[in-house]
Amino acid sequence: MSDRALTKTVSKQAGLAFFDHAMNLLNELKNTQSDIIQKAAELCAERIASRGLVFLFGNGHSRMMCEEMTPRQGGFPGFVALVEGALSNHAAIIGANGLRSSLYLENY
Repeated sequence: MSDRALTKTVSKQAGLAFFDHAMNLLNELKNTQSDIIQKAAELCAERIASRGLVFLFGNGHSRMMCEEMTPRQGGFPGFVALVEGALSNHAAIIGANGLRSSLYLENY
């Protein structure tokens, strides 16, 4: 970042500077990765539609994206997170043996 751009950014309110930077990054992502993201989505949809599973791996903070895609109430079936249980909180949502904790609640 040039000194001029840095000065312009610093003079803005911090929240607006963050928002502008985030939007620029999202626009760059859209412009450069949309086709690849679409292809990945189609592959996942094809696998799940043919009764397959999509396995997701996350290590450290990247596991959060895996957990967001794992099945839970209203989630997407077909995605399986391969994450370290000690670093994860998704077991509390889906239970030790799949959706057992959610199914238990449906008995009431």
